[in-house]
Amino acid sequence: MKWMIAAVLLVLAMAPGQAWARTKRKLAYSNDKVYGTTLRYLRVENNFRILESNKDGGFVVFEFVNITNGATSRASIEIIHEEKAPNECTAIVSIDKLDSIHEAVLLDGLEKKLKADYGGTGGRGDQSPGGDNEVEIE
Repeated sequence: MKWMIAAVLLVLAMAPGQAWARTKRKLAYSNDKVYGTTLRYLRVENNFRILESNKDGGFVVFEFVNITNGATSRASIEIIHEEKAPNECTAIVSIDKLDSIHEAVLLDGLEKKLKADYGGTGGRGDQSPGGDNEVEIE
């Protein structure tokens, strides 16, 4: 019986599937500032095509282009309001078919743009880039 369970688990582990990952980070900026800056950062600075966006819903869906090989992936950024802190929010980045490092780099760039546009530390102080990332994998 144990070998049968082991065989089933092995087959499931080898079956093609798509892992789902997302990277999130708290930012010391309001939802309005993060949403507007996100659109500018994606469209103007990175020339990514915006597929859908909704300020009230707090999300942007876009086409991420991998600069190493030109491949495109569907991606999203969710902006979640922090109820207890009106000038803070959480940004959650998800990029299909790519490792979480790409999500972290995108968050680093967004945070850098927020700091350039509005000043402040973004809530991370002098930590290294990507220091406050939280990666979830399902």
